[in-house]
Amino acid sequence: EAYKEGNVHSKITFKNEQSGEFQFYFVTYKVSTAGVIDTIKLTAPVRQSVSHTIPLYNPLSVSVTLNTQLHNSTEISLLPTFTVPASSEGLFSFEYMPLKAGRSDAKIVFNSVD
Repeated sequence: EAYKEGNVHSKITFKNEQSGEFQFYFVTYKVSTAGVIDTIKLTAPVRQSVSHTIPLYNPLSVSVTLNTQLHNSTEISLLPTFTVPASSEGLFSFEYMPLKAGRSDAKIVFNSVD
């Protein structure tokens, strides 16, 4: 599995256990960032907040600190970093408080150098 962006080069070997014959291939995978994983719809009266929690799973054997980036909103409050323990799930919470009536769209991006 790949957890970082970049190219992954691998050798895959298929072997016939009875005859000992084998065939191998060199493969390259380009690993890129994930697209939109989910869309969350939140509704709140003007100047009243609503909270939401996102489960984030860490498959690694070490804890990971995620940096958060918020795009296109001043109406969402969230922590700049969040740590998820090794091989477990962390719950990331944020608050949405609209300052005026109407629709708005925002994007939260999580990334890590680990």
